[in-house]
Amino acid sequence: MEQTWKITGTYADWHLAVKILPPDTDEPAAPPPTPNLDALAEHFRTVVEMAEAHRELDYLAAHRHR
Repeated sequence: MEQTWKITGTYADWHLAVKILPPDTDEPAAPPPTPNLDALAEHFRTVVEMAEAHRELDYLAAHRHR
């Protein structure tokens, strides 16, 4: 299973890709259950928002003292 998220930010395009693979063994494995990745996507969105806001604050602080 693979899932990808993309967020277009102010100064960067953010991508997160997650692959869930079966274990690397010689034993036959049952297919993994399909996980609910909604919480992971929300954390990713939060991190992007915080990084973008931090970049903006750094920019404003640098230009304020000129």
